[in-house]
Amino acid sequence: MAQSHDEGRKHLARVSHAAEYSALLRAHIDKENKKHFPLGDKKIPLDAQSELIISFEEFEEKVMGTGTHEKLHALLQDFQAKYL
Repeated sequence: MAQSHDEGRKHLARVSHAAEYSALLRAHIDKENKKHFPLGDKKIPLDAQSELIISFEEFEEKVMGTGTHEKLHALLQDFQAKYL
């Protein structure tokens, strides 16, 4: 019985750490979306932004593989539907 309680405490600790990480990640993404990306939009000229987008798309296709970006977005949507 004590072993099962120990296992339960270990699982709760992992869940707690996962929840803390989730909160940290959400705050980080919120800061990027509300502060850093708008600042980048103001500082980086539109033509340079267009070049960056093209470079990102080329990277995704060559390094990650065609369709990987879309698969990852679908996976995120599945997680959101299941866990949120």
